[in-house]
Amino acid sequence: MGERRSVINLTSQYMDDNIKIVRAVPYALLGTLGLYCTYRYRIFSHFKTIKSIPEEFYTKRVSLRGKLTNVTRECTLEVEHIPIVKLPFSKYLKNKDIEAETLPIKFLGIDFPSDTSNLAYTKLLHLKQSRRPIWFQLWYREYEQVVDPKDATPIYLHCLVYEPYWFLGSYLNTTFVKLGHAKFTSLPDLVSTGKQSEKLANSLVKAENFAKRKRRGIWYVPSKPELIYEDMKTKANSVRSTGAGAWNGLKKLKEKFWKSKQ
Repeated sequence: MGERRSVINLTSQYMDDNIKIVRAVPYALLGTLGLYCTYRYRIFSHFKTIKSIPEEFYTKRVSLRGKLTNVTRECTLEVEHIPIVKLPFSKYLKNKDIEAETLPIKFLGIDFPSDTSNLAYTKLLHLKQSRRPIWFQLWYREYEQVVDPKDATPIYLHCLVYEPYWFLGSYLNTTFVKLGHAKFTSLPDLVSTGKQSEKLANSLVKAENFAKRKRRGIWYVPSKPELIYEDMKTKANSVRSTGAGAWNGLKKLKEKFWKSKQ
């Protein structure tokens, strides 16, 4: 019992004698944690090219935030990355005369047929005009095809694109498939394994089956009542045009008749 008291007394005496060091310990731990997070998650990093993104970001499927700056007709996005923490003086260092470097992004696991890409393109244009930031989850890089793979440079990022809306939001990959604007394509072997890949593939297949069942977009097939209605409408238009032509012919004959009488 006496030994315990002596240890407690010595500890308290040491803390009293080194009170400045004891008070500085929490700040030192907090600073160390901040430095670790800064290095680990690159909270100040501004990724301007595909090569600047660390390799581990793809294996861990890290999500980045960005501003949609351009949309191509093939529904490829050009996104300017937004750092997690913006430095307060970064806007003063930015040269306004130089265009911001963007990351080219393709939608993962889906393909846009040419006859429905305009619908998806219109929606993406609305998203661009809204100026709301989007999130894109990194999966893999697409390289240009060259003879020597070592000389290949990455040209596209294949990502899951997330559109936040207040407390809700949706992945545009699944949304476009569900609306019938795109169809599911199998994931490449590079990212086809794992629970997350299986979950993504199942959700895209489920969305495509829903679009087929509802006959949306590329899966639209007119039903029998619609075919009958369109056939009747076509026949009615032909009868109407024939009647109008006959009436115009009678009017011309009438005019000729009266002119001959005069």
